Amino acid sequence: MSVKRHALFALAAGALIAGTFGWAFAAGTIHNPTRHRIIRWNGLPPGYEAVRNPYAGDRSVLAEGAELYADNCATCHGPRGMGDGEGGTDLTPPPPVLAPITADMMGPGRGMGRGMGMGRGMGMGPGGGMGPRRMAMMRIFRSDGFLMWTVTEGGEKLGTDMPAFKDVLTADERWKLISYIQAGLPDVARKGAD
Repeated sequence: MSVKRHALFALAAGALIAGTFGWAFAAGTIHNPTRHRIIRWNGLPPGYEAVRNPYAGDRSVLAEGAELYADNCATCHGPRGMGDGEGGTDLTPPPPVLAPITADMMGPGRGMGRGMGMGRGMGMGPGGGMGPRRMAMMRIFRSDGFLMWTVTEGGEKLGTDMPAFKDVLTADERWKLISYIQAGLPDVARKGAD
């Protein structure tokens, strides 16, 4: 190969790598690629692949889910799920951004498409939206099984500081928390609030 071809190949490879890491960082997946790699290669761990949230779509549990999120998650993930909580500033890897997996971030023109300024040149597909494979992975990452596994088991086995909540929150409380996250972390009246 000529020097010109080598240079073009190196430039193209560099752009591809930069685009891939740019998308992964923006999606919050670069924070803990181990969890996502496990899912891509092996699927969900046994016992989590078929679980279904008994509160799916039940807006009556969102206030309790908001309380649970505020008490157990916001310290690290931040009040809006942006991974910017004070408790997460010194963690390695940092807490992932939850916003891309929430319901309001998955609609057209939102989330990882044009809504966050991502698009052409970032390997995001024609017109700035996520391609079908990435969209499918995002659906998995916001699935009942993935979220219940993450909240229940935490990240110790994966090398992260995410605590396991299986001995802290009941399964019922974890489902309410997951419902709140999947609903897009909405502003809801909390019990006992004025």
